[in-house]
Amino acid sequence: LNLHIEMRDKIHGKKKLLLEYAHYHIELGHALVKAERLEDSILEYTKALHIMRQIYGKDKPQLHVAECLGYLATSYKDLYLFTKSIELAKEALDIYELVLEHDSKDHPTLISLTSMLGDINLELGKPRTALKQYQKALQYYMNMHGDNSFAPDVEKAMRKLVKAKEAVEKVREAKRVAAEERANKKKEKSKTIDEMNGQKTEA
Repeated sequence: LNLHIEMRDKIHGKKKLLLEYAHYHIELGHALVKAERLEDSILEYTKALHIMRQIYGKDKPQLHVAECLGYLATSYKDLYLFTKSIELAKEALDIYELVLEHDSKDHPTLISLTSMLGDINLELGKPRTALKQYQKALQYYMNMHGDNSFAPDVEKAMRKLVKAKEAVEKVREAKRVAAEERANKKKEKSKTIDEMNGQKTEA
């Protein structure tokens, strides 16, 4: 029994030490982000992620792992490396969905990552996808703040939602105009052919 307790204490002590190392790298990553050294912040967040996965296992969903993925996704997004950012953000969101209770989707990182995916998709010219992400983020904010639609987070989410809707309308209008132009060109071409055929008949 004493040996079991001693082994348990050693494991617990090692886990605590590793967590301290991980949080050190995270804090260093935050400091580097503030200093606008994004590439270096990615290195620190990656080290923290590696340690977290050492502690919890690569395939076991944990909020600590999701948070590291979120920090990485944000740094990649700020470097305009959108493909990598989306990949990491989705991985983090999958973990949040698994770990958090069904009716407790008000974790700040979950909400910010959902909104960030909307920002990226809007930047990539995918307003419909962005709109879906903003709608989801707004729902999370509303769950957090209840009926307080004047909360800063809610107002910000609403502004993003309006912006995405406007972008969707612009795309829809552009498609309508393009379709009209194609139809008009087709009519002109058909008219020209008919006129040419009429001239041949007269000849």
